[in-house]
Amino acid sequence: MSAVSLADPAGSVLVVHGLWNQGPESYVLRQRLASDGFRADALRYASVAGDPEDIAIRLAEAMHGLGPGPVHLVGHSLGGLMILAALESHPELPPGRVILLGSPVGGSAAARAFAATPLGAVMIGSVLPEALKRDFRAPADRPVGMIAGNRPVGMGRLFADLGGPSDGTIAVSETHMPGLTDHLVLPVTHTGMLFSTDVAAATSRFLSTGRF
Repeated sequence: MSAVSLADPAGSVLVVHGLWNQGPESYVLRQRLASDGFRADALRYASVAGDPEDIAIRLAEAMHGLGPGPVHLVGHSLGGLMILAALESHPELPPGRVILLGSPVGGSAAARAFAATPLGAVMIGSVLPEALKRDFRAPADRPVGMIAGNRPVGMGRLFADLGGPSDGTIAVSETHMPGLTDHLVLPVTHTGMLFSTDVAAATSRFLSTGRF
């Protein structure tokens, strides 16, 4: 399948941000997806003090608003966990492909260590710790691709030994889960992947073909 025109609803992409973000940081990525023919929108949610179930409902409502589909999903970090939770809770959602960008589907040593400090517990809030309690598995009814980074520049290394290649916040080993359709490692940092031309190109390729 090739990328479609902006007017075609089959080209809808919903980008879901990560912890401490609000959506504008994905503007460059969304513009690059738009240049490839996708209609890209962003979902904003309370990533620190929000309720995971409410976030899943909001994501489901946004997908239905872009439907009937396909509606593709791109989640950065915590945003990817919110996508997986919503897909599990709402199996009636429109079909589409899913890209996870540095999402800690296998846990996060950095988040656990930071949350154990008084300041970290306040700054991280409740959404990420609740999400990390899940045993994540890719849904069987839609292709799911993961892009991980191996440029180790980030605050996560200050709080935990990430035990191998990482994007500075999430270890590559923490981005694996059962059922992934494809997995790609690129030389980017955890935040830098949002601005990377290689990440944008790989995302567009997977959304169009189901493979990197």
